[in-house]
Amino acid sequence: MASKKRKPRYDWEYYRHQYVTGDATLAELATLQAAPKLDTLKHHSMQEDWPGQREQYRHQTATKTQDLASTTEAEVAARHVRIAKVLQEKALQRLKGLDMSSLTPREVLAFIREATDIERKALGMDNLTIRNLKKVNWQDLTEEQLRRIAAGEDPDSVLDSG
Repeated sequence: MASKKRKPRYDWEYYRHQYVTGDATLAELATLQAAPKLDTLKHHSMQEDWPGQREQYRHQTATKTQDLASTTEAEVAARHVRIAKVLQEKALQRLKGLDMSSLTPREVLAFIREATDIERKALGMDNLTIRNLKKVNWQDLTEEQLRRIAAGEDPDSVLDSG
């Protein structure tokens, strides 16, 4: 006579899954309809290391979430860089079409400064510290100094010449 395989009394995979992937305690699981008693759940969970599985599951979930967030941040930064470059190009095209005599050197510098600020921020360089640069208050420069810098002359030599 062949021995009959006995059907398990409880769906242990269900209870393991509820515990490992959820927030339910063993005591809470024991209150479910047709659930094993708390002592039985504790014994079974220790034999199969449900607490360790729960910790591993949470660690893997946190890692995936962080990876997704990093990817999203990288995508946003890349998109901002593309936008900044397009804006810079549009501004440069517009400036090329303008009668430069209609713009003051301050206005030209304002265009350049705004475009480069956007690009630096998009590249995460807004907090970059560059050593050995003079702090310049652009508002204090003369129109002549601004014109020379805008024309591409070395800013240090322009500032040093007064």
